[in-house]
Amino acid sequence: MLKSTRALITFALLIGVTTGCDFLGGSNDAQEVVGFIGEDIVSTAPLAAPDTVQAGTSFDVTVTTFGPNLCWQASREEVEREPMRVSITPYDKSPSGDAVCADAIAEMERTVSVTFEEHGEATIVVNGRDRWFDDPEPKTLTHTVIVE
Repeated sequence: MLKSTRALITFALLIGVTTGCDFLGGSNDAQEVVGFIGEDIVSTAPLAAPDTVQAGTSFDVTVTTFGPNLCWQASREEVEREPMRVSITPYDKSPSGDAVCADAIAEMERTVSVTFEEHGEATIVVNGRDRWFDDPEPKTLTHTVIVE
């Protein structure tokens, strides 16, 4: 009996995650918000990029945002490019108020391809927010890259 109950719960959670939680009673009127990029929530860093890159060669920047449950989804990102600076603002979709979601931290990873053409010191900036609820404030993470 215990195995079948566990299997049923696992199945329901899997269906809820793969269908955006609609199967479990949520609706599709999710709200898009700037992503939460708080540090030390999980072992995953919110901003990952190399320390040194070659001029004119593209490289990947990984931005991970976090949601308070598994119904949260990555939505999009805005990327502003300057010669020696890239600013990334991630957006996520929060579930509607009536959604039933698995209670675990959602990690939403997205990859942005970046190229710096000039030699020198470049900056990667991620603009997010500092918490999920209670009037979140803007939060900015920066990473310096040496362009050889």
